[in-house]
Amino acid sequence: MSDTPRSFRLIGDCASIGMEHVDELMAMTDRARTITRRTFCRWSDAHDRRDWERCRGYSLTSDGGLTAAKDWAIAYYRSTWYGRPCVYIVWSAYEVIFVGEA
Repeated sequence: MSDTPRSFRLIGDCASIGMEHVDELMAMTDRARTITRRTFCRWSDAHDRRDWERCRGYSLTSDGGLTAAKDWAIAYYRSTWYGRPCVYIVWSAYEVIFVGEA
């Protein structure tokens, strides 16, 4: 990515993009590099980001509860999506494991 921030728009998430994009999703994560929240905020569209945070119950101010900036379960990355630069977050990723008897 160049040093000039852009307003990258939200296109969806891993649960909503559709099965036809799964291979690209896996490739995107394989190519990813960790970035800071500050860098993520420079590149992501502010309106899209605030709307996403608000819809998930995050406070948009530090005096109103948990903010996305303070959530330890969020990680920030840069990569490419079908050859286009992108930034993305991994949000509250978890594994739910069901195991049968031995």
